[in-house]
Amino acid sequence: MKYLSIPLFILFICTFTQACKKSSGSSTSVNPVIPRGFYGQVNGNIWTGNTISYNSIIGNGTNNLVLYAYNDTTGISVELLLNNFKTKGTFGIPSKNDSAFYSTDYGTFNVFNTATTGQVAIQLLTDSSVGGTFYFVAGTNTITSGTFNVNF
Repeated sequence: MKYLSIPLFILFICTFTQACKKSSGSSTSVNPVIPRGFYGQVNGNIWTGNTISYNSIIGNGTNNLVLYAYNDTTGISVELLLNNFKTKGTFGIPSKNDSAFYSTDYGTFNVFNTATTGQVAIQLLTDSSVGGTFYFVAGTNTITSGTFNVNF
């Protein structure tokens, strides 16, 4: 009996430690939580697009996306344009295919500025929605902490 109890004890310990061991399986990619809508900071001031429009063309091997958000209280609009993107990723702006714009519509003429530096990151992409983050500098305006999450 003495010789049998040691192997049983070892078997018990091995079984117990394996059952309590954390799984080190592969992790799955979870879509980030991005608030529904279009938000950011313009020159340090919180900005929300309360009128949002989009245009998406998907097919023939290309995906083109135009996101436009306007705040009718401040008169500030932000537009993101991504051409020929197919997957989640980070896109530098301006580039050959991608750009961003900032404008105000107060006064007689619309002041329209094209981004000179920045990026758009597509982090959420499904058959029915797109979401991500952005920042850019356009003229004397700095747009930071930008997020978007809209349905197609």
